[in-house]
Order: sequence, then C-alpha cells, then structure tokens
Amino acid sequence: MRKTLLLLSILLALPLINVLAQNNTSQKKAHRILKELSQKYKKYKTVEAHFNFTLNNAQDHINEVQTGVLYAEPATNRYHLQLNGQEIFSDGKFTYTYLKAQKEMQVANIDTNSESINPAHIFSIYENGFNAQYRNETQQGKMKLDQIDLIPQHIKKILKAQLLVIKRPRQLYQVRLFDKNGNQYVYTVNQFIANPKINADLFTYSKKIYPGIELIDLR
Repeated sequence: MRKTLLLLSILLALPLINVLAQNNTSQKKAHRILKELSQKYKKYKTVEAHFNFTLNNAQDHINEVQTGVLYAEPATNRYHLQLNGQEIFSDGKFTYTYLKAQKEMQVANIDTNSESINPAHIFSIYENGFNAQYRNETQQGKMKLDQIDLIPQHIKKILKAQLLVIKRPRQLYQVRLFDKNGNQYVYTVNQFIANPKINADLFTYSKKIYPGIELIDLR
C-alpha cells in the first residue's frame, strides 16, 4: 500500500516538475534578453525615442492615441518627455512638470517609491520590481520579436506587463501595461535614435526658457 501511494505521489508530481523546469528555462531566457537590452541601453550617452502612447479600456469604450518624444541620458537619469501638451523633465535631482495650458511649472522631489509608471523610464522598467518570463517569438512584417511577460512584485496598481523586444538589433519595441481597472497602456517605439546631440537645457529649468510661468514648489 505504501509503495502504491509513493508511486502515485511521484506520478502526480511529474507534471509539476516539468512545469517548474519549463518556468526555470523561461526565466533564464527572459533574464538573458533583458540583460542584453539593459547593457546596450546603458552604453548610450544620449537617446531620442519617438513613440505612440495608447490607452485602451474596452469596458468604458476608451481608445485614446497620443504621440510623444523622449530625450534621455541613461547614465545620469536626466530626461525630457513631451506628451499630450505637457512636458516632464528631470535634472537628476528634481522632477519638473510643465502644464502649458495652465502656464504652470510644478517642481517636486524624485519619488523613488512611487508605484506609478513614468514613461521616461520605459526603457528600464524591467530592471526592478518584476519577475520575468519568456513567452514566445512573434513577427510583425519583417521584424522578429521576443515577447516577455513581467509580473510585478510590489507594484499593486499593475497586474502585469508585456514587452516586445526586437531580436536584431536588440531593441525595445513595445511595452504593454495592464492595471486592475481594466486599462491597457501601450507604448510603441516608432523611431529610436542612439547618441543624438541634445541641448543640455532640455533637462533643466530656467526662467529664460519658461518666461511668465508660475512655479509651484511641491518639495
């Protein structure tokens, strides 16, 4: 009887062992791809990315598409984001949000504990707070892509994220975020420029660049 129960236990455990082995292989492949992506991105002195941002919510019949541009210095964490009539930029110490319609500039400390996903950090979103799993290989036109799923460890607002990474050259193509309210946030990179010449004024605030703007200090 004991031998029968032992054999039954082993047979029942075999599918689980197989799944765990597959998960381990999937994790290793995802981590390898993301490591290659991260190392390549950090070698750039500057980057310029033109992208589409889409917000979808089928239940609420929402389908909004916007275009944006990101300028960044990976080594310094300085960036400048232009999206939907507003600008968000950082000098590495503080974050500035320029609201054109309100003629208002908000300055705040950089919040490292925030659960919100900053579009300016979309190229490094996978580095902290997520478990990665390789899903499959897909193709769009002539472009071959690796799909990787990210499951958040601490970010409660996001259920999961999906990355599409171009195989050659290794480059991030799309990030898709799913939240608990049924929203899907999709960032699709249309053009990526490595090491462009960027004016340093893009990352800083001065009254000369933004005259007549009310500065609201939230620090």
